[in-house]
Amino acid sequence: MNAGTNGVSAAASSESAAAELLGELERLVQIVARKPRLALREGAPGCGWAFDWSRHRVTVDPTDVRTLAPDLCRGLTVHEASHAAITVVQDFLPRTTLCRYIHLINAVEDLRIDAWSASRFPGSAPWLMAHNAVAHGMIRERGLPRSRQAQFLLGILERGSFGTTAAETLPEVVTALDACQAAVDEAVACQPPPGDTPAGIATSQRRMWSIVRDRIVPTWTALVKMDRADGIGALARRELEAFATDIADDPSGTLSHGGRHRHRGAAHRRLRLPGGAADPRATDPAPGRDATPAAAADLADRYEAAWKRVAAVADRLGDDLLRVLVPRRRMHWSDGHASGPRLLTRRAVQYEADPRQYRSLWSRPILPRRCDPAVLLLVDRSGSMQRHLAEYALEGTVLLTEVCHRIGVAAAVWSFATTVTEELAWDAALDGAARRCIGSLPSRCDDTTDMAAALAVTGHVMAARRADPKILFVIGDGEPDDAVATLAAAERLEREGIVTIGLGLGPGTAALARYFSRSAVEISPEKLVDHLAGLLGEALLATA
Repeated sequence: MNAGTNGVSAAASSESAAAELLGELERLVQIVARKPRLALREGAPGCGWAFDWSRHRVTVDPTDVRTLAPDLCRGLTVHEASHAAITVVQDFLPRTTLCRYIHLINAVEDLRIDAWSASRFPGSAPWLMAHNAVAHGMIRERGLPRSRQAQFLLGILERGSFGTTAAETLPEVVTALDACQAAVDEAVACQPPPGDTPAGIATSQRRMWSIVRDRIVPTWTALVKMDRADGIGALARRELEAFATDIADDPSGTLSHGGRHRHRGAAHRRLRLPGGAADPRATDPAPGRDATPAAAADLADRYEAAWKRVAAVADRLGDDLLRVLVPRRRMHWSDGHASGPRLLTRRAVQYEADPRQYRSLWSRPILPRRCDPAVLLLVDRSGSMQRHLAEYALEGTVLLTEVCHRIGVAAAVWSFATTVTEELAWDAALDGAARRCIGSLPSRCDDTTDMAAALAVTGHVMAARRADPKILFVIGDGEPDDAVATLAAAERLEREGIVTIGLGLGPGTAALARYFSRSAVEISPEKLVDHLAGLLGEALLATA
């Protein structure tokens, strides 16, 4: 056999091995990500690895498949597919919060999803270790970052993966890592319960975030301030971007269930911000309603500030409601489906021998019937609300919209004075533009209190919505302009089956109780959020 023949034979063998690995990676990503229709294809040389979960498509770099160790490819595939399976932080965190803490969230989330992968798919542990070792080897080749922020993130990942920290790490960073180690461990341990149901996945992610927010973010914030005080804030930003590039080549990462991996073989895995923004300093390009860029930023900050003040109450209420609204009683399972939340392990094993088994690898739950509520909040923005009351009404609005969006309940926000205005439509995204619009409410208080017209308009809006129950909240600070017309409008809503709930903000609001079937009046402004949370919970749970 001559050299030419040997070369042809070697090339054929290489192509055969590459084809076999591609088939294995496709099956692997389908099972881990729970996307049975997902297809894995080779792109052009140098294209990188692109995980596009929304289009059910994975494109891989053909050079990597033929030159990298197969375990590195397997480790990358499992890691990214695990993000697609259980990373849902983008579903409940405001965009501004994600932007601010994206690097920190990503570091802890990487450890958490690797722990999930190793637990659900024990054979993947060596692949993940290999893929982590190469990624962190690349980072070490660059040299230890100078900023405390980047050193802190590197320390979290290296302690979690290898139990070590670079010897040259700054003393204050080591102290910060020691102080946060227990919190990091607990956040990583926030794993979905067996079965990996959507509710379990969401609950575990929220628990993880609450630990990060309460016990790690303060330390992170202190390190950021130290870097800025030393005049290296810009350097820190560049190092964070370089660090993210080392572990996530392309900013289309796992928050939108996409991702890229460069052909150097590192484990690239960066979270993507909803809406496609990659730079944590970037702002939403959509302008606020009638707002200049500077004013739009101020309105976003106002919403974010209100969210911070109510976040603890919102988290507790959201968790309590999910435990009831997502049925917890024993469910029936139907086997033999092409997709579903539970994998039939025995059939998955048989799949290697008979690929046709893939169409029957999954079980689906038969859920008990649950209610499908819709909530509308009507906020008074008349001139009398110009006092500090408007800021408290904003807090109540933020609480209701964030909780409802988090638990999957349709929510709309309207405001009224002399005119009635839609602030947030039923099925609109709670994005930057929506938050800016809501944040502008305190600055738009003026005119009189035509509550009768507002009830009539929102009544028509609710009548057109298919839901059960339909719940209307009204926040006001006094007597409407036309008491007789308002009472008639409120009674009409009750006859149409709409649950009406009034909240009288501040002293002198006792008269509001006669217009609504349920009410809380003379509310101290500081207690509005607590009252609203209690009434929202009662209304939603009454028919659950």
